[in-house]
Amino acid sequence: MLSKESVKLLKWMNENDELLYRYGIKTRYPQFEDRDLYALKDGKYIDTHEDQYNPEIDECGEIIYPEQYQINSNGKAYLESRVTDIIDKWITRTISVVALVISLIALLSQLGILKLQAG
Repeated sequence: MLSKESVKLLKWMNENDELLYRYGIKTRYPQFEDRDLYALKDGKYIDTHEDQYNPEIDECGEIIYPEQYQINSNGKAYLESRVTDIIDKWITRTISVVALVISLIALLSQLGILKLQAG
């Protein structure tokens, strides 16, 4: 289960469907948190690609290849299913509330507390 912040980042990555470095995401997405990016990576909602053409040297003098991130089909499917789930939940809740109100009106009418006139 992803946090709300991770889902927001995934939506943003879906809108900006391109290979992005971590610092590119950080500068363009103001609410960026490393944990959200790693949650998406661990959940396999985004793909990572090592940039072999732009190696960097870390503080120990080791050559590292920066990772680029991009939403994949799993991430897009997650967003689509999430929209469907939200719609299903609201429709179900709305129907339940309407049924409860109708039941209460019927009960109050049966008890004589609420007098409904026919016609």
